[in-house]
Amino acid sequence: MIQFFKKQTIQDKFQDSLDKLQALLAQNPGDLRTRVKIAELYLENGRKDESIAEYLTAARAYQTKRLFQIAVAIYNHTISIDPDQIDYTGTDLEVLVSNKDTLRRQWEEIMEHALIDQGGQLP
Repeated sequence: MIQFFKKQTIQDKFQDSLDKLQALLAQNPGDLRTRVKIAELYLENGRKDESIAEYLTAARAYQTKRLFQIAVAIYNHTISIDPDQIDYTGTDLEVLVSNKDTLRRQWEEIMEHALIDQGGQLP
């Protein structure tokens, strides 16, 4: 019985927090920080799908504002939550993220081979 009340209290706190954040967002729909806080709240309460949807909405909005570093950070965070659910194929972010990682790995491989001495040792 106590477990039921604890669970109900947690749900009530979640709903109260969500209602407050959504009211703030309704007053200022362009407030992307509030949208990210809503995503975090969903994630903290085990509602992964709703969290990802909010994160993606925020990432797209940051991308539209040409704040690519923030958008990429949110996309990467979202991918860490559920790698199979995210698809940004065909977007500017696909080029930015995939090329950056590919180029980094290529340079690491080149440098690793370039630095190996005659005995096969790295300096």
